[in-house]
Amino acid sequence: LCAAAECEALLFVLGLDGRNNWGSSATLKWLLGECGAELAPMTLMPTEGTSLYWGPGEAHDALGEETFLIVTPSAVFVYHAREASPVLAPHLSGWAGGGVGLIVATPSPDEALDVDRSELRKVAEFKTAIRRLAHAGGRVGVALPRGMDGPEELERWPLVASYAVEDGGAGVAGLGADGFLTMRNSFVDVTAALVAALREVDSPVVARCLQGSLGALREHWSFTLRTLLQNPSSPHSRLALTEAACAEQLEFLREFSGPSGAQDQNANLAPGALLGARTELLGGGGVGLITTPGKGGETKASDGTVAPLHVVIEGCEPVGLAQTCRTFFLATGKADGAEAQPEPAQRDVVRLMSAYTELVRATHHAAAAIFGSTKVHADADALRGALEAALKTTLASAPKGALRVHLVLLDSFGEQVPGNAPLPARALAYVRTSVHGLEGTQGELLGAVAVGDTWAVACGGSGGGDGDDDAGGALLPTGRAGLLTGAGCAPYFFACAGSRGAEEAAFREASRDVHNTSTLREHLLLGSAKDTVPGDSVVLLDCSPGAAWSHATGQLKLYEQGFVLLDSGLPPLVVSFAKDVDAVRLAEVPSGS
Repeated sequence: LCAAAECEALLFVLGLDGRNNWGSSATLKWLLGECGAELAPMTLMPTEGTSLYWGPGEAHDALGEETFLIVTPSAVFVYHAREASPVLAPHLSGWAGGGVGLIVATPSPDEALDVDRSELRKVAEFKTAIRRLAHAGGRVGVALPRGMDGPEELERWPLVASYAVEDGGAGVAGLGADGFLTMRNSFVDVTAALVAALREVDSPVVARCLQGSLGALREHWSFTLRTLLQNPSSPHSRLALTEAACAEQLEFLREFSGPSGAQDQNANLAPGALLGARTELLGGGGVGLITTPGKGGETKASDGTVAPLHVVIEGCEPVGLAQTCRTFFLATGKADGAEAQPEPAQRDVVRLMSAYTELVRATHHAAAAIFGSTKVHADADALRGALEAALKTTLASAPKGALRVHLVLLDSFGEQVPGNAPLPARALAYVRTSVHGLEGTQGELLGAVAVGDTWAVACGGSGGGDGDDDAGGALLPTGRAGLLTGAGCAPYFFACAGSRGAEEAAFREASRDVHNTSTLREHLLLGSAKDTVPGDSVVLLDCSPGAAWSHATGQLKLYEQGFVLLDSGLPPLVVSFAKDVDAVRLAEVPSGS
């Protein structure tokens, strides 16, 4: 900041001594590890006559009221009350070890007991430090509050005004009146440069985004998947699925956390879902996210020919930095029996799954290549165009004009970067791609499939090379190439047994069988029931090439001669040792597992 503003020093005065100005508070909070929307000017702008909240206890109160900093390219002067030491000490130790010329001043224990002596000590240290670090006539940077007409109004800050007051007996020689500080030094406004620095996405912002992505957002995605299962263990009580129900858990997360300032400004962050052919309403090209649940009518997934085959769901984590979008399927594309002739709905869902799988892999490949490139793009629109071009090259089989790319760039405040505005050096990028106009075997419109993730990107072209290759089309794990959501946040592939046609009939028949004690013992030869394994269990399935499912997760019930897996989204899985198993191999497992 000193170099950008051509200043030899920066001044930050907190609390009433600086009339609770935003710049000083934001700077110290940022230096102490805070980031994101908490540092935005409107968030830190106190009402008239009030102070900012720094935290519980006397130490935080003193930190926000009795602290000032003078920063130069080679040194930092920090004055704070003794009560603030528990909060500041760990950070000051780190700064001292970072090669910075750190100078720390506090009142003595005796002075701290007397308010007047403590104030005199603060004024004396301020005069000494400003004379030492900012030469007479030198330029000093300060973040001017809104509404301040010019630097001369800094004299309204009590600490700045104290520079022109005679020494009141602090015991420091040579601190008599020296005129107004704004006449001794030339003060310049560094607010714009400070805001730009705080907006930049750095490692604490990425860490907070990952925390939300792999924490609360991941948990509510898992709740969403349970909703899609529609009570599979009891087919007669399966609930009709609506768009509002699909997005309900993600909406709970938003409401419980309370919308941040960024969420209030960006209505696009509202969770939403679209079912079946209504997925065609999915926006693209940088505008228009998923339609808000409940608007435009509801499509129910229930018995009958109108039940949709898939749903597109979108949601964000509480702070609004990480967003995700997934396509889940309400049918598996398989009927009971390998030789069974697939009906149109089964062939249609397989067509949707194929398009979605290709889209997910192509999106990972394109994002890794573009975001990892050293090429500099003029603005967000140009960056979106590069992503779209890379995707079109990969998705050669997509219908003409069917591809849409939605790109939103966010700064650390969670505020959107306009499409034609210059790109920041680093940002969070939410990329959602979708393929539209997919048709069924009988020519009917099936809708669109979509996938979306949040990435940490270096927009200034500081990537690692010509692009981060994704190792032959394999999906990127969370954390690779800047991917902040990924499968670690929400699974890419999920399907549950269909709610119409042959799949539904097979599902209901299998569910009846596993709830019939006579069938389990006499026909399936499972024997007597044992204790149910608590929690969810994962069962590996056929891992041969081309297998539809590699594993299933659900409730595991044990029997004398086998087991049953329920609540997996698939028809109940029954394995009878006496009927289905030809050989058993004992595998070594780690001790204690």
